[in-house]
Amino acid sequence: MTTEPGKQGGARPGSGRKPGKRLDDHARFLRAKADKEHALARLRQSEADERDGRLLRRDEVIEAWGVLVRRVAAELDQLPVLMKRNLPHLTYTDLLIVEQTIAKVRNDLSDEFQKNARED
Repeated sequence: MTTEPGKQGGARPGSGRKPGKRLDDHARFLRAKADKEHALARLRQSEADERDGRLLRRDEVIEAWGVLVRRVAAELDQLPVLMKRNLPHLTYTDLLIVEQTIAKVRNDLSDEFQKNARED
């Protein structure tokens, strides 16, 4: 390779920016910037929804459902007493079967809820 006096040796093969690289970097930058703006917009919307009462806090929902479920369970536990009062012909064995069935259903539901809670 010859050079002219006062000039550098010229471009070496394989040196310099690769064709299209600048566009790739700029496209990635624009994509990251758009993703960030989208995430910030979602965050602002969630904050506004919570502030305006359109979004419920998870712990408050869990507590409210807990109160409701305990109330339903207590009412179910009273079912054998109510049945005996309204259906006096039922035997002790009949009422025991009702009570055991309620207990089984409650336990099955409790197990399912606990399993789902662990998955969250």
